[in-house]
Amino acid sequence: MPNPARIFQLVTEVLLALLGLLLVWLAVSGRAQLNPRSLLWLAVAVLVVYRGVRAWLLASRSATHWQHRLRGSSLLLVGGMMLALSAVPEALVAPLLATAGAILIARGILGAALVMRQG
Repeated sequence: MPNPARIFQLVTEVLLALLGLLLVWLAVSGRAQLNPRSLLWLAVAVLVVYRGVRAWLLASRSATHWQHRLRGSSLLLVGGMMLALSAVPEALVAPLLATAGAILIARGILGAALVMRQG
């Protein structure tokens, strides 16, 4: 029987991949009505960057070293793109949003593979 912690990790990675798919869909369809210059957007971006740094630093003390490195690097990249969205012209918002979604999709697939291999 699978370990409940592994099942939770696997579900988390699948949900992140689905979140990435949603971001790509919003960017491609042009239905994203977001304000990347709002205070809430910047607060979430800083929180994502913080979680990425924290996951990256915890990787050296963990048995699942590559999982933490993957989580940290993907969150750092996505958080950096979220911060960059507040400074780029309107024409570059959709490509950056799609790139952030693609990073989350890749992280979800690779993370799920690492969770399955961990067993």
